[in-house]
Amino acid sequence: MRLGVTRQRINQMLTAGDLDGPCQPAGARAPRNALRVFISSLESWESDHAGRRSGPPRPRPSDAEAVLRDDAYRMKLALDAARDQLAQQRLQNEKLAGLLADAVAALQAEQAMAREAERITEEYATIATNHLAPNLHGEA
Repeated sequence: MRLGVTRQRINQMLTAGDLDGPCQPAGARAPRNALRVFISSLESWESDHAGRRSGPPRPRPSDAEAVLRDDAYRMKLALDAARDQLAQQRLQNEKLAGLLADAVAALQAEQAMAREAERITEEYATIATNHLAPNLHGEA
């Protein structure tokens, strides 16, 4: 039965006491295919650690960095598009403000002309009244 890890990791787990195995002679290398770990210790380690790995696997740091980089890139593209839209809207607003200023100036000029026309007609009316009204002093 294999654990799916390197011999070095198995030795680290044996040293840490996570796994149990038969005693090996100190300094001597175990013979090839020799029993290194007891199955019971492996089963207990797996059952102890089975609950820890439930749920979706965690993304590797490089995957998480790639996701963050991708999100940041999408945010930058959205920000660039929003900035371009704002610049275009600002130009349109400036054009509209210019048109509105021209319209206001034209209305003010029209009002001034209307006031002047009203003043002139009022003067004509006064002159006409003065010259065409019956003479109250008896002069004919």
